[in-house]
Amino acid sequence: MKRTISGLAASGVMLGAALAASAFAAEPTGEQWRYQTSMNMAGISMDLPPAEQCQRSGQAEAPPVRDNCTTTNVSSQGNTTRFDVECGPPAPMTGTGTTTLTADTMDGTYTLTSGAGAMSFTVHGTKLGTCTPQ
Repeated sequence: MKRTISGLAASGVMLGAALAASAFAAEPTGEQWRYQTSMNMAGISMDLPPAEQCQRSGQAEAPPVRDNCTTTNVSSQGNTTRFDVECGPPAPMTGTGTTTLTADTMDGTYTLTSGAGAMSFTVHGTKLGTCTPQ
């Protein structure tokens, strides 16, 4: 009888832990950000459409770059991060960037050089609230 009660208790504890874990997983664990970017190339400025992104909490601290880009020489002082960036195909580019992060905003500048010439980008991000990253 003791083994049955112990087994039931252990099963109950495991079920409770599983339910608590699934309830916790359903909670928002990320931050919803909206980014507005403007680009300047050869003296021509253009505002790009705003983009929203659900990021894991703290991910906004990393330099925001596209999936085909990597950052190196990342250094931070206070809430400002400086980095080098290199992007791969389809158009190879290299450059530098700086971002400054507060609790609810991110401001950044990037300068990239490709075979087509130099481009500069200015990015302003605003945290909108919480979300659940995919």
